[in-house]
Amino acid sequence: MDGARKKLTYRVRQLPHHVDKLHVVTLLARLGLGPVENIRVLSLSCSLSHWERQPTKTSTVEFERAPTLLSNNKTEWILLVAGHNGLQQNIIIDTHFLDFTPLNDVAPAAHAFDCFAISGLASHPFGSWKHRSDDSSFMWLRDRLPRDLPQVRTILYGYDTKLVMSESFQTIDDLALSLIAKLKSIGRSLITSKPAIFLAHSLGGIVLKRALMILANGSDLDRMILSGIDGIIFFGVPNKGMHISHLRSMVEGQPNQALVESLGLDSEYLSTIDDQFSGIALSTNIRIVFAFETMRTQTTRQLSPSGAWSRTGPYEVLVDRASATRSQSNVHDILPINENHSDMVKFAEDDTNYKGIMGYLYELCKTDEGLDWGEEGVFDASESDEDISPPQESLGSEEDESQAWTLAAGTYESWIHAAIDQVHDTSLGGDLTRNPGSRAVLSNEQRKLVQYIENLQKMMRSLHAEEAESRYHEIDPAYPTTYQWVFEKLDFSQWLRAGRGVYWISGKPGSGKSTLMKTIVESSQTSKILQEWHKTRPPQKAYRSCRTPNQRRNNGKTAELTYTYLGGDSHSKIIETDCVSFQMSASFFFHDRGTHSQKSLEGLFSSILYQILAQAEFLCKMVLSIYLKEKGPRQFPWPLRLLETSIERVLEQKEQPVNIQLFLDALDEYDGPKEVIVNFIRRVAQLPEQSTTQIRVCFSSRPWQVFVDCFDNCPGFKIHEHTSHDIWNYVGGKMMQTSSLKQLYVSSPEMQGHRQMNDLIYEVIHRAQGVFLWVNLVMGELERASLQPVSHEQLMKVLSLLPTDLEQLYERIVDRLSDHDRLDAYIMLEIALRSEERLLLQDFSLAFACARCGTLAQCQREFESNVSSLPSMDASRHRLMDRCGGLVEVLNWSLEPQALSPKPLVQFMHQSVKEYVSRLEFQQQVLQDNQFLIAGNGYTFLSKFYLAKLQLQPPYNIPQLKQLLSKCITYAYMSESTTGLSQRGFLDSLLDSGFDVLSRIQGWDTAVPQHSLISFTATANLRVYMAEKLRTTPIKALDPTQVLLHQIAEATKRDRFVDENVLSPPFQWDYSGMGELLLYHGAVRDTVRKGLTPFQRIFSECTQGSSNGAHSSYSGSYLQEGTFADSKPPTSGPGPVELHTRISPAELRLAQTLLDHGQDPNTQITCRPREGVALAQCKALHLACRDLTAMLLRLGADVNALNDSGQTPLDIVVLGTRPTLADYEIAVLLCRKGGCVTSEAHKLVPKFVSCVESLTDNVDSCLRKVPLLRKKRRFWRRSRS
Repeated sequence: MDGARKKLTYRVRQLPHHVDKLHVVTLLARLGLGPVENIRVLSLSCSLSHWERQPTKTSTVEFERAPTLLSNNKTEWILLVAGHNGLQQNIIIDTHFLDFTPLNDVAPAAHAFDCFAISGLASHPFGSWKHRSDDSSFMWLRDRLPRDLPQVRTILYGYDTKLVMSESFQTIDDLALSLIAKLKSIGRSLITSKPAIFLAHSLGGIVLKRALMILANGSDLDRMILSGIDGIIFFGVPNKGMHISHLRSMVEGQPNQALVESLGLDSEYLSTIDDQFSGIALSTNIRIVFAFETMRTQTTRQLSPSGAWSRTGPYEVLVDRASATRSQSNVHDILPINENHSDMVKFAEDDTNYKGIMGYLYELCKTDEGLDWGEEGVFDASESDEDISPPQESLGSEEDESQAWTLAAGTYESWIHAAIDQVHDTSLGGDLTRNPGSRAVLSNEQRKLVQYIENLQKMMRSLHAEEAESRYHEIDPAYPTTYQWVFEKLDFSQWLRAGRGVYWISGKPGSGKSTLMKTIVESSQTSKILQEWHKTRPPQKAYRSCRTPNQRRNNGKTAELTYTYLGGDSHSKIIETDCVSFQMSASFFFHDRGTHSQKSLEGLFSSILYQILAQAEFLCKMVLSIYLKEKGPRQFPWPLRLLETSIERVLEQKEQPVNIQLFLDALDEYDGPKEVIVNFIRRVAQLPEQSTTQIRVCFSSRPWQVFVDCFDNCPGFKIHEHTSHDIWNYVGGKMMQTSSLKQLYVSSPEMQGHRQMNDLIYEVIHRAQGVFLWVNLVMGELERASLQPVSHEQLMKVLSLLPTDLEQLYERIVDRLSDHDRLDAYIMLEIALRSEERLLLQDFSLAFACARCGTLAQCQREFESNVSSLPSMDASRHRLMDRCGGLVEVLNWSLEPQALSPKPLVQFMHQSVKEYVSRLEFQQQVLQDNQFLIAGNGYTFLSKFYLAKLQLQPPYNIPQLKQLLSKCITYAYMSESTTGLSQRGFLDSLLDSGFDVLSRIQGWDTAVPQHSLISFTATANLRVYMAEKLRTTPIKALDPTQVLLHQIAEATKRDRFVDENVLSPPFQWDYSGMGELLLYHGAVRDTVRKGLTPFQRIFSECTQGSSNGAHSSYSGSYLQEGTFADSKPPTSGPGPVELHTRISPAELRLAQTLLDHGQDPNTQITCRPREGVALAQCKALHLACRDLTAMLLRLGADVNALNDSGQTPLDIVVLGTRPTLADYEIAVLLCRKGGCVTSEAHKLVPKFVSCVESLTDNVDSCLRKVPLLRKKRRFWRRSRS
């Protein structure tokens, strides 16, 4: 072979972030790798390391002649140059290309997708994609794809699967877990990551499928990786196995023989993976394209018994079409490639096969046309569409704008009592707020005050969620005499007294952080020291509007105020006052094992807002104005946007100086991107010193990197470094309280027993490393050991054998489970893990009993036996503790201490246990070789239980019925999307009549009751089940009245029959895949029910208008660019994240699906925004958000269509009250397609442009010359019907 063919491609890593290709050539030449003309730099891009402050760069390089330095047989060389010539890191050169290799950079503004390429068995991560040529360096992923798709960053993934002389015994599961770990290391689990496309060849496709199966069954962060994948192209992937006879001889007797055998023809293992993965891909909207080879491949054979292997064997079809594709696949997603198995991914520069693949990549990576949306992903707080200026509307009603009450300042409760006393007529007696009839004798101002009080009480009730406080009450109090050091020996007291900003208490899992935080919150010393902080803050300037400004009360005491008149009107004056600061505190304890309100941003904001308002009435009226403007949420939780606006109003108030101390526990248990909670703390704790409101935050968390990066320089301490004395007291006390241990050491000679006990305690402290939870578990082990005759030396041996790591201790507990109990333990732990709320012990027992049931009839027998002979709570608790080895506990907790009987709740005994059970390899560890014996996971078990409960014991109460339906929908969907299995046998056993009870819920279509099960499966988005049914049953037989498209159109308005307090994943409500499935199998797109087609039904409750409508931009103050909080509508391509109030993301996607299937974009829409409002007629373009506007225009929508008020779509945008960037983008789309305005809007175009100029520097020129619509157009007439 000539020298050109042997030319290698090298990868150079850890290059300085500022270098370009020329610098790389110069640097490598200076390092002795040859003259400049010997070096060719073919790519240079930033590394993918998520934690690098300044990302280094990675390059691919070729040398005309191999440098002497790289001429040995190694595959990696480290050049020790750190600290020389300004280089901060050593430079690494390799030829193995393991791990990730980025091949190009994309400008942040244009970056829309990441494309990952995974090579196959015994192939080189780079060379397997490189064209076979003697004189070419062409590699299409590096040299062609970035040109054709400039918005896509291309990344190689390399892993070691060599066959000959391999000592590796890794399995497909091992390779999959490694891929997952690497994806996490580059930030793919972050919500800011770009959508991904995967290209996988041969074994790489099997590894990828297994990895995505594991992710689907993993944690929320794991599923975040899965939800970020838009499509996959499989090249010759052996879904059903491949020809391996030539490979067997290569690996015979080697550790990797099992890996090769698992790829054989008709492999049951591969078929199981393929079936489950296909279900997962279908339920999560991942488009799959199958490419298969149409040429035989020359196999390998050994040239001599001890010689090398070469491709000189017979020709074989390694992966045939049946194995490389799926029979149920869309024919348009199957591509033959006329090459052999190896060369099918090695494209030449103008390869026809490459053009076929590019057609699919264009479809997968399509973005909005014709507009550059700029870099910003979300607005800063300054660009928010929310009005956070001081309220102007009345506190008692929306009409009165001047009324202000001058009552005593103080707590909310004391203020309410004082206000009621003021309006009471002593001659009447009674409570006027509860006796509306007696209001006739009140003056107008008294009636307004009564109305104000009632509104205030409604608002406070709607903010208060008792369950959010339950975590605080569940934390055990500190052991006597422990944790006193926090006030005595550290700088904590000094910070409480006069510090600012943030105080961070960090610690290992189980080190007692929550107990310490509860001690701090409850301690009288904390209150006493905080009063000193209150006194040390000098008087502050405050600005307020009032009628009698000469007096103000603070904490019940009258204080004379000095003020300066600054202006105002005839009703009020704006004054500047010197005020003593108002002191208050609030706390929140995150609880990942608890309900949504205990671990979400909404729960945090609601709780601290309620606590703050309860301590200061004058802040209540500021938030009340927002509450009334939004027509008042009836109950918790408030929308996140409303909570953020309310907190901003408190932060920016100028009426009175306020000191707020926040205590936040377990930030690591916040159920969302940790960057969000970090931004919130930084926002509130870094207010300017002159700000009227000052907030300090004391929080606890594990020392995770995201917290270290932001708070490492803040005052604080590591709790596990200070608890040795506390552990000594705790262990000594426990030993004296345990009769068996006490007898062992007390019965010994006095000095010897005392010394031995101290030795044992010292060893426990030494091994505990400050982790109280470990101590608690170990004391249980020692207590059980001491129940048998045992010596001190034997106890010390038991202690020495216990692992010091918590997870290893949990593994020991699981390993000790009997084979008979392992499946029971797995089911119980899965139920505890997957339940979105802590279950009552009775419900937990029923869910466990239903887990193995295959039909409703079997569940009914379990319900009857449990109801008629429910075991005692002690027996149920004993069985649970025995099966799970103590990893799960039962709490006898009730929100109402006066209740006659406690409510036993089931939860993990600690957050670290939940994390251990959440590990990707836990199933294999607990079930061992029987992990495929049970189909499903905790979601499956819970869905069976709740569906059985809906059919057998439906509640009569409508709110409870909606909540139960929500759980059925959520867990049934999650079961499908995490396992890929349909539960068809169980679902088919459900009774159609069992769904009749749902007719009491508005929006549930029961016009055809015999199809209620199908209606439920469509609403629950069970695409795997629906696809299986449609393979055997025609759509006309399954849905003869064509109700299903209407049902999913109704389901997009999820609040209609779903209780949103029940958690559900954000992607559950994307019905586009279900719509696509139904339309593909022949559902009629334009069928009319109740006067509407499915497309019209989507828009039937929309409203027209911009800024406060569909084009409003979400602008969370505490969110980093590109991230958003718990309720997260996914984005499509770069640009502002939109939260549409007129059309939701689910409605948008379903509308796009209907349009893709031929829906007329000019269909007349009749909408009624709410009851009592007249019907309005328009076109979809009048209601569209940015993405839908682009699609409608692309499909030929009339850009100047008129609604029944004679307005064009551009009129709707221009006439909005406060334009946002989203409005601007829609206006540009309309203008570029010839959009015009009518005379009414034409006058306001300059004002619209002026407002837009404050949001962006580059205003499109088309907006400066918007044409006037002069042609007479016929107005729409309302339908007489």
